[in-house]
Amino acid sequence: MLNHTFSKAVGATIGAFYFCVIMNTPIFGQDQEKYFGIGFGTSTIDIDTTGADQVKDSDTAIKILFGFRNTENSAVEIAYADLGEASAHFTFAGVGEETDRFEAKAISVVYLGSMEISPTLSFFGKIGFAFWMLDASADGVIFGTPISGSGSGTGFDPTFGIGLAFGISDNSLIRIAFERYLNVGKGVTVTFPGLGSVDLDGADVDVIGVTLIFKL
Repeated sequence: MLNHTFSKAVGATIGAFYFCVIMNTPIFGQDQEKYFGIGFGTSTIDIDTTGADQVKDSDTAIKILFGFRNTENSAVEIAYADLGEASAHFTFAGVGEETDRFEAKAISVVYLGSMEISPTLSFFGKIGFAFWMLDASADGVIFGTPISGSGSGTGFDPTFGIGLAFGISDNSLIRIAFERYLNVGKGVTVTFPGLGSVDLDGADVDVIGVTLIFKL
């Protein structure tokens, strides 16, 4: 099931990319500007923490991207992002305790549009789709008996972002941006051997970060 979902999601990602290519023809022309970027930031995973006595819902996010700019104000980007980890600990009076953990990654394809504010400053927005990957686990003790569960899955959902770009040289710039990945983990099943399973509702993942862009 996981491999089948992976194949469908990758196919949809490739399809979305070629749609953006068609909409931005000639994207691979000789005059096309190509660039590479690496970004760092803080991610917040909006997990359900109702009743939790300890919560860690933010982590360090890392991203690498490759982009094609066919006009002064538009581009298509492909990116890989490690969205970090989140966890929550629950104590059940007279029953036991449990710790839930989540780790998310994503591959995204977005269309980016920008508007110049000054020769070295511009505003941009982007929208597209992300193929997310989630690993989830839980462990604890219930009525003195250790329990554990795990699950993983993938999905394909929208992503978007806004930010500012600052030119620092003819061949490089710095971006400061807010990004959101929607419904990460939705439908992933966490299985507890011998006890049953739980389907996750999914969570939005927000990233605020800085990305360094270099022309190729």
